[in-house]
Amino acid sequence: MLTTFLAQTSSEMETFFGTITQPEALKAYGTSGGLIVFISNMLTLIVLSGGLFALFNIITAGYLYLTGSGDAKAHEKVLSKLNMSLLGIVLMIMAPAIMAVMGWVLFKDPTFFLKPQLKGPEETIQTPGGGGGGGQNEYL
Repeated sequence: MLTTFLAQTSSEMETFFGTITQPEALKAYGTSGGLIVFISNMLTLIVLSGGLFALFNIITAGYLYLTGSGDAKAHEKVLSKLNMSLLGIVLMIMAPAIMAVMGWVLFKDPTFFLKPQLKGPEETIQTPGGGGGGGQNEYL
């Protein structure tokens, strides 16, 4: 049964699965590479949200420092908030840099992890060969 299913032509498979249309909300991402663009947009949103959250924490830490009146517990809380906020900002800045270095070391391409590409099945073409042996396959 599996071999029969796999042997079907593409037109039979199209009628088997039906026509799948792209949802309206995702039309702005296009038909190719949309997943990568979507994930990139989500990561940008997460980093921007993290930056805004860190800014909010820094402002509230300043307010706590001003209203703490020399209280030791308030001072410790302010110090903790500032340290964690600054650590978060440093990590958000360093993460892409670390990924670029890893891509350069492992694949000799700094953008390997930062700009991923989804690749489909490779197509083969026949190139003219010199002689009676026919052509040789090359991958596109």
